[in-house]
Amino acid sequence: MEDIEKAIFGEVVYKPAILILFSSFPTAVGHGALENLTKYIDLPWVYFTASGFDIESFKREFVKLLMRTLDLIRIYTRKRGTKQISEKPLVIKRGTTVIEVARMIHSQLYKNFKYARIWNDKRPQSPLKVGRNFVLEEGDIVEIVAS
Repeated sequence: MEDIEKAIFGEVVYKPAILILFSSFPTAVGHGALENLTKYIDLPWVYFTASGFDIESFKREFVKLLMRTLDLIRIYTRKRGTKQISEKPLVIKRGTTVIEVARMIHSQLYKNFKYARIWNDKRPQSPLKVGRNFVLEEGDIVEIVAS
């Protein structure tokens, strides 16, 4: 009986999902099959056909969709005193602050945080000198200064 109550009244957890559609018949789109399907399924989706399939294009579109669906952004780090920017980005939740990134990188950066510098061509001013609660955006380059 407890299992039934748990199944009925238990906490429901919704997990993000995406729909990847792959067709070997590109004419299916012309007949409205894709439009009909996506009308009834409320999920982010990406569609590819076998004709002209390009794996690199698929990867790009899939990553874009995944980042958007999971509400993730990419930021890059920069070592203090150098112009060297990390090759691989840190993938973080949208809304993450500079101090949270400092904690992710190293506990000493978090404990001894003074300020950070942010570079991004999309910002009106670059570089910016910011405090611990500054919210990062897609493509930001972060240099954390600690004592």
